[in-house]
Amino acid sequence: MWCAIPTSSISLPNAGGTDEFVRRPLPLELHYLLTPIAQRPDDEQLLLGRALQTLHDHASLEGTALRDTLAATNAELRLVLETLNLEELTRVWQALQESYQLSVSYLAQVVEVDSAHEPVRRRVVLERHLDQRQILAVS
Repeated sequence: MWCAIPTSSISLPNAGGTDEFVRRPLPLELHYLLTPIAQRPDDEQLLLGRALQTLHDHASLEGTALRDTLAATNAELRLVLETLNLEELTRVWQALQESYQLSVSYLAQVVEVDSAHEPVRRRVVLERHLDQRQILAVS
């Protein structure tokens, strides 16, 4: 992974029950660099081609295709091939402090990172009172 970007800056509490508030997961877009490693350049191209074919055929993962904590959810993970221009590719490889290698970038949308905070119990507002008065004059 070479970059993680929040898809929303809003992190309002989500009502979990009548008096329970649960923090919403942090939605992220994760950017991955896929680099084949082989002894010969021809083999690298074949490996990359097979990886591109597989990710294209399985661009959306959900249900039984997901593992660990995502397996028991309704989450859907979408994999999108990104087109990086020369400047972006150069920045990525310079940040890795490596010389450029054959690679492609994939975007994993939307990955949600759950909050580590436990749900908070708060008293529910049962009744609201609003007091209004008319201003007749300003002195």
